[in-house]
Amino acid sequence: MGILQKTWMVALVLLLAALTAWAGGKQEGAGQKVSMRFELQSVAYEAKGMQQVLAKFKEQHPEVEFKFETGAENEIRTKMKTELASGGISEIYMFWGGYGQIKPFWDAGVALDMDEYFKVSKVNKREMWGEGSQATFSVGGKLIGLPQNSFSTVWINNKALFDKFGLKYPKTLAELKAVAKVFNENGIIPMAMGSVNGNPSHLFYSLIQCQFSDGLKDLQGIQQSWKINTEATLRAGKFIAEMREAGVFPKDTVAGGDWGPNTAQFAEEKAAMISACPWQLPNFEPIADKCDFGSTPRMPGADIDPAGISTGGSPYGLYLNPKAWNNPKLRPILLAFADLWASDESFLGYVYLDGVDPAKKVNIDTSKMTKIMAKYYARLKGVRQVPNHWALVPDPETWNNFNYYMDELWAGSTMPEQGLQKLQGIMDKNKPKS
Repeated sequence: MGILQKTWMVALVLLLAALTAWAGGKQEGAGQKVSMRFELQSVAYEAKGMQQVLAKFKEQHPEVEFKFETGAENEIRTKMKTELASGGISEIYMFWGGYGQIKPFWDAGVALDMDEYFKVSKVNKREMWGEGSQATFSVGGKLIGLPQNSFSTVWINNKALFDKFGLKYPKTLAELKAVAKVFNENGIIPMAMGSVNGNPSHLFYSLIQCQFSDGLKDLQGIQQSWKINTEATLRAGKFIAEMREAGVFPKDTVAGGDWGPNTAQFAEEKAAMISACPWQLPNFEPIADKCDFGSTPRMPGADIDPAGISTGGSPYGLYLNPKAWNNPKLRPILLAFADLWASDESFLGYVYLDGVDPAKKVNIDTSKMTKIMAKYYARLKGVRQVPNHWALVPDPETWNNFNYYMDELWAGSTMPEQGLQKLQGIMDKNKPKS
C-alpha cells in the first residue's frame, strides 16, 4: 500500500471516528430530559381537552417532563400569589384573567408579553383572539397571556318547576319577588346565587349595574376615574339587598356560594333559576329539556333591556414565564407547547370535549355539541357583552375587598353604603399619584 493510500485510509478512519463521536454526542444531547414546573388548577389539568393536548405533546416531545402542581381554585390562587414575592412562579402556568388579578404577575416580571411569542409562532397570531378576551388578559395594552375560554352569563329557568306551581317566568323585579315567595313556601330555592369569595355573585352584581346607562359608563371608565362608590354602583347594591330581603337567594348564602354548590343547587333541581356560566352547563345536560334560557329580570327604571345583554370575559388562560422564555434551551419547548395548546384543533377539543366557550376564533359545528351548549349559543345570538368589575377594577386590593363586600352583602352583614364607602377608601389610598 502506497504512502498516499495510507494517508487516505488514516484520514477516512479519523473522519468516521469524528462523525461517530458527533452523532453520539448529538443523540445523547437529544435524549436528555428537560424538566419544567407547570402550575394550574386541578379542573383545568383534569379536563379531557387538556389531557388530549398533554398526551399529544408527550408523544411529540418525550424528552420533556412537566412537573404539574395542581390544586382547587382558592388553593392554587393562594399558592401562586405567595410565590410572587419570592419569584417562585413556574416556567409555564395557567391562571385567571382580570386586570386586578394579573397586574401583580406583570409587575413581578413573571408574565411574558405575548407579542414576543407571536413574533416567532408560525401557528398563532394575536388577531385570532377577540378584543374582549384580549382586554381581560392585558395590562397597559400588553397581552400577557393566551386566553383559553371566553364566557357569557345566561339566565336559565327550570320549566318543570315553574309549570308545577303554575308560575310564569319573571320579567321584572316585582315578578321575581312574587315567584320567590311561592318557591320558598314550597321548599324550593328561588335562585341559585350565593357568595363565597365573591363567586358567583360578583358577575350578577355587575349585570344588574349594567341595566343602567350610568352604571355601564361607570364601569367602562373605572380604570380612569378610580371611582367605585358611585350612584349607579350603590343602586345595584340596593337591588341586591332587596332581593335578599325578599328571599330570592338561598337562605344560607355561604353554603350556596362558590361554583360547586351553586351549580349543584340548579342541577339537582333544588333551585328554580340561575344566572350561569358555560363551565357550569355540562352539569345541566341531564335536565337540558327542562332548561329554558331567558333573561335577567328588569330592575325598576332600567334603561337598558337585560334581554339584550350579558356579561363575561375570558377567565382562564396560559402564561409563559419570561425567565424560561429567555433560556435558549427552554424557549423551543415553550413555543412548541403554546403552538399545540393554542392550535385550532386543540381549541375545538376544549369545545366538544369540555363544553368550553372558546376565546380563540374557531369554526364550531354546533351539531357536535351537547343539547345544553347548543341552547347556550342560540341564546347569545345578537346579545352584546357588557363589562364587569372582575375584568376592570384596577387595583388588586380593591378587587379582593370587593369580593368580601359581595359575601357580606349577600349574607346581610353589611349594607351597600357601608361596603362601597370602604372600597372607595381603599381605591383612594392605592390610586397612582399623577
